[in-house]
Amino acid sequence: MSSKAQAILWYGVAIVMAVWTMFDFYAMRAVLGVLALIMGTLMWIKHRMIRRELNLTENELESWRTQLIDATPVILEMSQAKRPVTEIAEEVEKKLGLPREVTLKYIIALGRYQEQSG
Repeated sequence: MSSKAQAILWYGVAIVMAVWTMFDFYAMRAVLGVLALIMGTLMWIKHRMIRRELNLTENELESWRTQLIDATPVILEMSQAKRPVTEIAEEVEKKLGLPREVTLKYIIALGRYQEQSG
């Protein structure tokens, strides 16, 4: 389950606990509701941090521009063949020397571009 889904789940638990507490106030339910709210907030922060870290930076684009251009056809061909992204990253690293982390970020960026362009 993604961190975003976990955050939404914990926010839901917090809302249920808050509504439940309004009708029958016990300290334990209030504490559980507050803990669920805190967990939801922490999961949301985790989700935002992960999304920020998965973006390809300008420095990475500049440093690996030619390898990324060369890797694009390989990535697209392997992804159309339904190969796992980790396998794609390993293959690109072997063929072109592009680090796996950069390749994975690039694959994510390509996916986002395809989603936006329809």
